[in-house]
Amino acid sequence: ANSRETRKFMSNSRVGPVLILNGVDKEFFSVKDKFIPEDIKNIPNPIVGYAGKIGKRINVDIMEFVARKLPELSFVFIGPLLDKKWVKKLIKYKNIFFLGDKNYRELPYYLNSFDICMIPHNAGALENEGDPIKLYEYLAARKPVVTTNIAGVDLFRDYIKICKDGEEFLEGITYYIEKIKSDTGLSDRLKDVIKKEYTWAEKTKIILNEIFHAVEKVEK
Repeated sequence: ANSRETRKFMSNSRVGPVLILNGVDKEFFSVKDKFIPEDIKNIPNPIVGYAGKIGKRINVDIMEFVARKLPELSFVFIGPLLDKKWVKKLIKYKNIFFLGDKNYRELPYYLNSFDICMIPHNAGALENEGDPIKLYEYLAARKPVVTTNIAGVDLFRDYIKICKDGEEFLEGITYYIEKIKSDTGLSDRLKDVIKKEYTWAEKTKIILNEIFHAVEKVEK
């Protein structure tokens, strides 16, 4: 199971589920060239971006608040629009852009085009209690991250801004905008946040060890 909630859900199964959190291919997100996707090329900087499915987990109130307070910033969403009605009131803002679903191979280039990455998810009843893989991807791309206080983000608490409401989300974005202006080495300092233990290669070893252990128990 890749989240505590999933492990809890499966806890009555014949064999107790093992918790193995998500990982990331760090090299995949280490973009070497300067390619910029065509549909983001002319969007004004700074860009605060989101990558993922767009539906009821998006906190539209927080997004409306920060878009209104920071009209000079561009807020870009990439990913499939699952519930257009849910985000309808965001579409009217000229500094909010929905670029649609993208091939996963293109994701590193979009993240590279973002100045800040965000996870404006609803916390509580409308969240999925998971381990947000996008957080690993954002950090692998060496991007500062502002997120709501959803399950799974505590692991990187020392490296990101975790916010409980719109005011804190606004403060987090503003903090990183100023940080980017004054700190040219910010990206370099984020390069070691994703340690070896968070890579898919290491996660695969753990999974295989669990499988081999289970097989040994059956054979005995």
